[in-house]
Parts: sequence; C-alpha cells; structure tokens
Amino acid sequence: MKYFKIAVYFLLLSLFFFADSFSQTTMIVGDLFEGYESGTYPDANGWYNLFSGSSAKVVTEKSFWGEKSFKLEGNSNWSRIDVIDVSYDNKIFYKVL
Repeated sequence: MKYFKIAVYFLLLSLFFFADSFSQTTMIVGDLFEGYESGTYPDANGWYNLFSGSSAKVVTEKSFWGEKSFKLEGNSNWSRIDVIDVSYDNKIFYKVL
C-alpha cells in the first residue's frame, strides 16, 4: 500500500508539472454536430465511412456537450468506423468523451 501511495503522488506531481505543455496544444478537429439535422450523416465537414457496420447518423438521444452527437451502429462481428482526415505537424492528442 505504501508503494501505491508513492506511485499516486508521483503521478499527480508529474501531471501538475507537465500540465502547462498540454494546455498549449491546438485543437485539430472539433465537431459538436450541432450544425447537422438529426438523422443525417455529417459529411459536410469531411466525415466519411471506412467500415460500413449498420448505420451512422447525428442524434439527440445522448450527448456529452450540446444537444447532438454522432451515433455509430455496428453489426455482429463487423464494426462501424467513420473517420475524418486531419493534417498535423508532429503530435496529435485526442480525448474520447
């Protein structure tokens, strides 16, 4: 238990120390899907289908931020994957919400 506490303290200290470098990142892609009608596919900003699965559409069922989200539905043994192309210099960070 003693080593666990030390590890947690070290982790928190590291996050505090490096927090400034994370705050200086630039968002490459930010799509809240608010500009799309519910039930439509968000292709206006460059989204496209990579693996078909079952369906993909903008919905108002559940959202982390705002009123809308992008819902992907897969089939048994076949996932739905939709992507957007991005260009980046040397690093990319992403957050799944």
